[in-house]
Order: sequence, then structure tokens, then C-alpha cells
Amino acid sequence: MIPTFDELINRFQPGNPFAEKAARARLEYIRLSAPSAHDVAMEQSFPLGAGYGRRGGSKRIEQTIDKSMRAVDAHKAAEFRETQAAAYERGEINAQGRRPAKDADKKAASRQGLLERAAHAHEEVYYSGKERWQVKGSTVADAARQFRGSGRSLVISEHRYVIEEALQRGLPVPQDVLDEYPDLMV
Repeated sequence: MIPTFDELINRFQPGNPFAEKAARARLEYIRLSAPSAHDVAMEQSFPLGAGYGRRGGSKRIEQTIDKSMRAVDAHKAAEFRETQAAAYERGEINAQGRRPAKDADKKAASRQGLLERAAHAHEEVYYSGKERWQVKGSTVADAARQFRGSGRSLVISEHRYVIEEALQRGLPVPQDVLDEYPDLMV
């Protein structure tokens, strides 16, 4: 007996975003693999064979082969969709079909930590009353939310230029700022 669309969907939990596609793929496979009315009539009319020796027989053979190939493809699609729906129910994939990030909480916490670090640095750079040459280059880079890469390198190199100018003007650059640029020590 051929299952109905609703019976195929009900095999999965309600709200499964892959259940409908799995049911449609399975029905398509069942439709393609079941003999057509023409095939049944031919089988009843010619119990010893469908008379492929007649004119047009090669065309019927090609049609049968094409239908069989479509049935194999439909079977693969049905298996894939059913596996996908089952993986969703086990929690292995999300509604987009992707694996959920194992470290999502770690990433969120890390991102939150970086934002807090940037907020503290922003306070020190812009609201502490200190001049730019009195603040560490890493703090200036954090305030600019440049935590790594070429952006951070650019901010630190610009800060180095500010420190060089401050030293040339004879300003009292704090030791912790000078420690970041050991080659500028006088």
C-alpha cells in the first residue's frame, strides 16, 4: 500500500523543517519505481514479454531505462532528505542544515570580553584626561577595536610616531608606554 503524504510527514516531529521535503522526495521515488498503468496493461496483455521485437520497441526500452535512472536519483534524494530530517531531530544540524557551533558560548563570551576590553580602553584614551603619548599603544589599538592583524599594526605604528614626537619635544613619556617601544629608549 502506498503511504500518503500526511503519513510520511507524521514520521517526523512537528516543526521539522525537512519533513515536507523528505515526504515529497519519498513520494516521487514511489511514483517512479511503481509500474505505470501502461506497464501493467502490457504485462497483462503479453505475459511472456511486452513485445519489444516490434516497431518502436527500442524507444520503449530507452523510456524504461530513463524512468529507472530517474527512480534511482529519486531514491538517493529521498534517502538524503530523510537522513537530513532525522539529523535535525537528533540536534546534529540546525534549520539551515548546518552543524551548530560547538563553541558558540565560548565565542560569544570571547566577543563580550573583547567589547569590554575596548570599552575600558576607550575610557582611558578619551575620558581620562591623558594625552595620546601618555597612553600605551596597545590601549589605543583596543580603543579603536583593532585587536589583531594589520589594523592593530597600523594603529600601533601611528602611536609610535606620536611617542617619537613626544620624546623629541622632551615630554615625560611614562615608562610603561616606553616599554612597548624598547628601541626608542634614550
